[in-house]
Amino acid sequence: MKKCFVLLLFAAATAFAQTDRASAYNNWGVYCIESGILDEAIEAFTEAIRLKADFVEAYYNRGLAYDNKGDTDRAIADFTEAIRCNPNLAEAYNNRGIAYAAKGEYDKAIVDYNQALALNPNLAMVYLNRGFAYVMKQDYTRARSDWEKALQLDPNDTQARKGLEILRKEGH
Repeated sequence: MKKCFVLLLFAAATAFAQTDRASAYNNWGVYCIESGILDEAIEAFTEAIRLKADFVEAYYNRGLAYDNKGDTDRAIADFTEAIRCNPNLAEAYNNRGIAYAAKGEYDKAIVDYNQALALNPNLAMVYLNRGFAYVMKQDYTRARSDWEKALQLDPNDTQARKGLEILRKEGH
């Protein structure tokens, strides 16, 4: 009985150490992103994921790093994995939408923005992003509505304000 308890305690301590190390790598990766050292950030997030396969934040953060590098396909893959691990992560849907929009896949982007807003209808940036996608599809009515909502949620959103001004000037 004592031997089983010791083995169980050792297994628990090992699992905790792995999680703790994974968090340390994730934190280092965040620092690297903020410092503009994207390749090192990606390596750190990859190691965090190796240590903890379902580490939502590491997938999400690696997606951000790939997106910052312009590697949109890998960013989409990591945001998708973060969503698989936590389907309630509105920010992952938003950022995957941004990546789809960067590829010109506006319908996919809008689907992701819609899901982000279903999870959290108070994210002004998602309304802003969806508004841009609607402009690219020449759906100016919906773009206007989204940018008005973005301004309602964040009265200091200069991009939404500028977008509305351009729509007015162009008669949309």
